[in-house]
Order: sequence, then structure tokens, then C-alpha cells
Amino acid sequence: MNVAMTRARFKLIIIGDSSTMGSDPFYSDLLEYAEKNGSYRSGYEYFE
Repeated sequence: MNVAMTRARFKLIIIGDSSTMGSDPFYSDLLEYAEKNGSYRSGYEYFE
């Protein structure tokens, strides 16, 4: 886990491929948490 992720105080923006990140247990849990809290946004949402 990157130090920048643990030091964020106000906002954390993670840019990456969700299918690739989802193959790792830690990032899979992080993505699930973000989705449950309404914090997840897909890049495809901005191209509609």
C-alpha cells in the first residue's frame, strides 16, 4: 500500500483500471468499499 494513500487527510483520488486492480485482494476490497459509499466513478461516466 502506497504511503500517499495512508497519509491523505481530505481527499484521495486513485486512477487505475478497476478490472486489474480488482484482481488484488486489497484493492478489490477498496473498490468495494468505495462503491458502497458512492465514491466510485468510472471514466466511462464522463464520456457519455
